[in-house]
Amino acid sequence: MTAPDDLAARVEKVRLAAQTLFELIEPASAVGAELVDAIRTTQDEVRRRLAGSETTIALLGGAAARRSLLNAIVGARAFDPKASPCPDAIVSLRPAHAFDYTARMLDGSVLAFGARGTSHVARAVQRVADRRGSPAALAPPYSTAMTRRPLRVVRAWQWLVRLVARLFGRRSAQNIVAPPFGAADESAARMADQERGESFLRDLRALTDGDARGLHVLSISVQCPTSRLPADITLVDGGDSAGQADGAILVTMGGDGPTAERLAELARAVHPARIHLVSQWSDLGPALERARAERPAVACARAAMAVRRCMARVSEEGMRAKAVCDERIAALERQRMPDPGEFRAQQLLRVDSAIEKGARDVEGSTLLHWREEIAHIERAWRADIEACTSRKEAAGAIERLNRTAAAELQARVDDTVEHAIADLQRTSETIQIWLLEEIHARYHVARRAQEGESPAAVIGEAIDMPALGRTPLESTLDKFETRRIDFGLGGAAAGAVVGTLVVPGIGTAIGAFVGVLAGLLKGVDSLKQECVARLAECLGEIERDVAAQIAGRRSSFEEALRASLHDALDQALERRQESIARLTALERKALDSEYDKRAKLATLRALVDEHAARIR
Repeated sequence: MTAPDDLAARVEKVRLAAQTLFELIEPASAVGAELVDAIRTTQDEVRRRLAGSETTIALLGGAAARRSLLNAIVGARAFDPKASPCPDAIVSLRPAHAFDYTARMLDGSVLAFGARGTSHVARAVQRVADRRGSPAALAPPYSTAMTRRPLRVVRAWQWLVRLVARLFGRRSAQNIVAPPFGAADESAARMADQERGESFLRDLRALTDGDARGLHVLSISVQCPTSRLPADITLVDGGDSAGQADGAILVTMGGDGPTAERLAELARAVHPARIHLVSQWSDLGPALERARAERPAVACARAAMAVRRCMARVSEEGMRAKAVCDERIAALERQRMPDPGEFRAQQLLRVDSAIEKGARDVEGSTLLHWREEIAHIERAWRADIEACTSRKEAAGAIERLNRTAAAELQARVDDTVEHAIADLQRTSETIQIWLLEEIHARYHVARRAQEGESPAAVIGEAIDMPALGRTPLESTLDKFETRRIDFGLGGAAAGAVVGTLVVPGIGTAIGAFVGVLAGLLKGVDSLKQECVARLAECLGEIERDVAAQIAGRRSSFEEALRASLHDALDQALERRQESIARLTALERKALDSEYDKRAKLATLRALVDEHAARIR
């Protein structure tokens, strides 16, 4: 046994340790309401154990022996020793002035015998009244409210009569009107109490039978009048009650005692309480008294254990919550939404290589398109020239081509410019889609087409059409005629010389005629060949000039793409400015909450370490 002074000091130390748990409640709220409730529950348990005067004693041993002991205390067969036990149900028995029980079921419902007792009495009184044949005589004096405790009312009335007789004499007492209870009424009341007691016992046997209603019972608290159990002692049977009781009784009546190993196992289960053996009925009283004497020390030890368990739980859950909090903070910081200005500059840098590649692709595509246009013009013009069958048709084709060449070439150049702009627009829109996806991903805004949202347009520069200076076939026909005459005159002179050498006179004339005829034979085919050659030369010069301009526009292509992407980002961020601001505020709030939670957890950890060192 612990010395009184030492026990008092230990109790005070545990009480102070329990009070320090109050300091943990505010920082423990960062872990959760469940931990705060556990701390409050521990405080209540410690206060109850240290301040309580009731002694809880657990019953150990065989089920039949424990139930036989409970029946002996109740004074009736309230528990069937042969019934199947309810391993999960806890049965508690305490003394009271009347029979009563409260059973808590697994489904959450509660059964109370006190709520049923009145109906039993009323039915018994009604049956007596029916046998007497005067049911009307029982109302209203024998209402349900008046028949709850009829014997107690009769005894109170008798006591009043005796008091009046002693104070005023026998004659005055005879003048008092008799209560509305006769012998038959007292008999009915006794029958009602007997029936109520029998119902109480039947209910208990059913509720503690594992094969009957006991299968659904979680706990049952029994109260009954008994002189064999002190008023401040409660017996508890079943469940894990032994680990929370102030003492334990091992019932061995009618059987062999436990082995040393079994006794050691039970002692570990009930520690720091002690086990007291009850092998015969006379051992019960001393065992109860010893358990009652040990209760303060056991209550102090169990309270200290509860404080240490609470501290360990707070420490463990606090560390786990801090690890989770650190992970959340790291994740939020990694995914933190950037400032819109910084995001804009960062994204434009990221797409710089895409802009350069896009400009190269547009340049190549535009050059290819331009060369196809020139080849198309050359084929068309060549076909017009080659379709001529006479000098007159050739002259008309040459005149028509000279008149329309500049306009057609300018149209082809403009078409090439449009092609370049369209290609730049497609490239820009592709990059814009990627940038919008980045906005959605980084700012977590909804992916929906907002009103007025459209891709930013690309503004391209025109390509200059090189000045022709002269029409493609200007003076081609005149030169052809001059060359043909020159060739004829030269041929005539050469023929005359040859004819003179062969046959002077007539030979000279014949040779001159043949030379002139040879010059005249240079006809339309030669003209068409010259036209085609001239067209090829002219178009080649124009193709090279425009191609040089296209090749020199790569930097302007890049600038056009950058300008469109700048506009697209500015418009997208401006449209989403309100959403981004709201989400940024929510993110800031979440981060502040996590940082505040981590600070509370750090405070909690420091307090736990401090208090743990104090109570160690």
